[in-house]
Amino acid sequence: MRQRLKGVLLTLVTRFGGDSRRYWNLRWRLGYDVEKGLDIYRKPWEKQIQNLMQELDCKSILDVGCGKAWLRDLPSYLGVDISTEVFQQNKLDGGLVADATQHLPLPSKSFDAVVSCCFLMHQSPEKVLVATSEMKRVTKRLVVLKELTKSELEGNARLKPHCFLHDYQKLFKDFEGKLVMLKW
Repeated sequence: MRQRLKGVLLTLVTRFGGDSRRYWNLRWRLGYDVEKGLDIYRKPWEKQIQNLMQELDCKSILDVGCGKAWLRDLPSYLGVDISTEVFQQNKLDGGLVADATQHLPLPSKSFDAVVSCCFLMHQSPEKVLVATSEMKRVTKRLVVLKELTKSELEGNARLKPHCFLHDYQKLFKDFEGKLVMLKW
């Protein structure tokens, strides 16, 4: 029942323009760990991203919608999230509190790589256009996405109500660097 209520709340916030910052602050403050079952994937994802960064000579990385800041050990890491609670709960110093669906207060081409894990799939079509534009604007070489795709969402009744089915290839088609979609 509690999971269902959280799903309904997320649906209302994401689809009907609720106050996202308030929602995510409350969610983190209450200790709801959306990635609880995903901890086992942390090291493999981190290694994949490290390898991609080495391959493309990336020295800095921006983590959009950083949540637990799993990649914080990578060199020149900056986590950005709309929630102030994310940084407090995860003891992350030096993160950037910003709404990537409006504007990232960073100079253009200021990072070699940008990563998004489970952030874009929760954004409405209007918001995802801004977020992807901002991600492309601030990065030079590499965009790494770990987002559920349409085929991965089909048949997943628990996630489907509060996730959007974006065409990530299309959203990043004009990006001049490399786009990598990591599998689940």
